[in-house]
Amino acid sequence: MKYTAQTVANNVTSKVSMEVPIVPIGGSKSQYLHMLSRFRKAQRVLSWTNGATLYANFQNQMEDTSEWDAVSHPFAQSVQGFGEAINAHLLLLFPADAWEIHRNMVVNRTKGIKESPSEFMSRISFHDIVLGLLPGYPGQDVGAPDQQLTEYDKKQILYNGVPEEYREDFRKAGMSLTTEGLNNLIKYMDDLCNMDHTAQRALHSILILIQVTLDQLEESLAEAIALATVGLIMHLEEEDPMAVAIIIDRITGHTTLSVVAMVVATIKVKVKAHLKAIEVEQCPQEDWSSMAMEAGQHLLVGMEVIGLNPITVNLLEEVLSLITMPDSPEYAGMDTMRVGKGV
Repeated sequence: MKYTAQTVANNVTSKVSMEVPIVPIGGSKSQYLHMLSRFRKAQRVLSWTNGATLYANFQNQMEDTSEWDAVSHPFAQSVQGFGEAINAHLLLLFPADAWEIHRNMVVNRTKGIKESPSEFMSRISFHDIVLGLLPGYPGQDVGAPDQQLTEYDKKQILYNGVPEEYREDFRKAGMSLTTEGLNNLIKYMDDLCNMDHTAQRALHSILILIQVTLDQLEESLAEAIALATVGLIMHLEEEDPMAVAIIIDRITGHTTLSVVAMVVATIKVKVKAHLKAIEVEQCPQEDWSSMAMEAGQHLLVGMEVIGLNPITVNLLEEVLSLITMPDSPEYAGMDTMRVGKGV
């Protein structure tokens, strides 16, 4: 529902408009709270200063007004009476201690994996508005919290809601919740979050490269085994043709293919597992290189045992050193980026 009011200042007339959502039949409590928050803002901005206007406009905000009509009927047609009717309606919809329950949820909320700190705080701002509406606020007793969150409350929620790595960086930078403004704190945490995402994307790209390299390695091994098999057959046919089938089946066919295929497949499974972990941002940065090198060494040992060409083994050692890249500039740059567990 769109409402418009005219204001006059210094003989200049201007229009102010606001839209307030309508709660549909069977609408949720969240929809009702969203509507009520917008209605309260419209009340202030458009200067609705009498009870008749408030009651009439509020009727427009619900497709089904039967419940509201019954609740509001006993109250006076005044601004104060309207406020009391709203409170009675809220008590019908929510438990008497809704404010305390909601506040505990808000102050203990943590940032979602895919949320940026600024997105997280936007959600907190909405919940803060809800705190100003829910029934059960204990009042201004000594030691009681404010009905809505203070700026320091919001800073504490942000600080406690981000991963521990972010808090550690904040402390090491010599920063303090007491002296830092909320907007500066949000920007600082957003910068850390962006660095985290950059590191995650870089690590994901490296693991994809490892996976592609392993696919090529499997193809190369298959070709090498085929060539070795042909050479062995030709050699054995000259010596003892009857021994070909036995040796090829038991040695080349079983040992070579089983060991090589199994080890390469094991590395690929581990790489895929780490890629899956990266997707949910739970893969520690230091694990992937040690994983690839350890499995790769088993692969090389296995090939040496089965007598693969030493030149081929040396080439594969170079491939594995490229896969893990312990000394490359690109990998060294990763040390300056932290791969967190929750952005």
